[in-house]
Amino acid sequence: LTSVTTGNSVTTIGDYAFYDCDSLTSVTIGDRVTTIGDYAFYSCNSLTSIVVDINNSAYSNDSRGVLFNKNKTKLVRYPAGKTTG
Repeated sequence: LTSVTTGNSVTTIGDYAFYDCDSLTSVTIGDRVTTIGDYAFYSCNSLTSIVVDINNSAYSNDSRGVLFNKNKTKLVRYPAGKTTG
């Protein structure tokens, strides 16, 4: 598994969903995901980019592929595989 795109009906990414998925490099989160569980992307050491649908009401990403809450006031996940800021 190298990339994941959530479907339109997905609202939750559960705890440990992709835990230790070492080949995962990119995640695309759809507009309906409102909950991302604890350790969902923990130990995904090749993950370099998380992209969130612009219409998502709970989450967003910056231009570097870092996951934040919608207002970018809380860092949710910095991709473990990123080697640059």
